[in-house]
Order: sequence, then C-alpha cells, then structure tokens
Amino acid sequence: MACRRRISRRSGLLLLQRSKTIATIGPVDGLAGSATLLLGALAIGALAVLGCGGGEPFSFVPVTGKITYTDGSLIPGDQIVVRFVATEAKTAGKDVAGSATGYLEPKDGTFPGVTTHTYLDGVVPGRYKVTVFAVKNGPQGQVPTAAVPQRYQNAATTPLEVEVTRSQRDFPDLKVEKPR
Repeated sequence: MACRRRISRRSGLLLLQRSKTIATIGPVDGLAGSATLLLGALAIGALAVLGCGGGEPFSFVPVTGKITYTDGSLIPGDQIVVRFVATEAKTAGKDVAGSATGYLEPKDGTFPGVTTHTYLDGVVPGRYKVTVFAVKNGPQGQVPTAAVPQRYQNAATTPLEVEVTRSQRDFPDLKVEKPR
C-alpha cells in the first residue's frame, strides 16, 4: 500500500495518507506553512526510504475443523474454546505470531475458523498443539467446567497435535476423552 501526500483544500493542512489512516502534519499558510512544508517533505522522504510500515509479516492459513468426544458425542458447554499453540515460535524480525483461538459450535462441535491477529485469519503454517476447554455462563460470568479433561486444556500436556500447511484447511475430526 503506497503512502500519498495531499494538501486539504478545506483546512490548509498537509496530510500523509495511507489507506484510510490520515496523519495531520500541520497548517500550510504563511511563514508557518513553509516550515510545515519542509517538515512534511522530510517526513515524506523518510517514509519513502523506510516505507509506510504496517502490513502483516506472516502469511496465514484459514483452518476449520470439528472436535468431539472419542465416542462422537458433543462436548457440553455454553462456550467451548479451541486454541492452536505453536510448538516452535514463529518469528519475522521482531514480530512473533501468537497462538490462535476459535470457538466450537455447541450444536455440532465444528469451529468455523481461528483468529491469530484479525478475525478468522487462521494460523501461520507449522506444527501446533491444540487445547480445548469449556465454560458455562453463571451469575458472576463464565466459569470453567469439567467437560474436558485437564490434560487437553494445557499445551504442555494435550495429546492433540496438528501440522498446518498452506494447502490444508480442514482437519480430520479431533477427539477428546470424556472426563472420568
């Protein structure tokens, strides 16, 4: 996405524009206008050399799936949360891709996608541990339930693991044991 420079006819302000984001540099009239134009030109030069920044340093793969008990029955709960936690850190310079979170549809156990950075963007390709936990709505908010055994709720102990590739978006049904 390119940066653009324009002078607002209405307010006489020098504006730097990138997509829908507009940064105001200052008034462009009289003596102050000359200094503002110089400052604006320097800012635009810096942007040209350094780039506008922004943009996502990672390429995401949308993923969908289904999680049920090993016998095929649905996990009960008002909200069932699924998280994809990378087994190795995904980095790009100083940026680190975080884990992704999604929510199971209680009626059929499917999740329509997961979110790492923006809604349902997916995950960066790689190997992930998958955690699952369920909550119920209570008078004081959401409270965890025992619907999913503890070992599936922690990335260090969950046996659920998947490999995400650029071409794989759907996974075989993931299964968790019923609590004892």
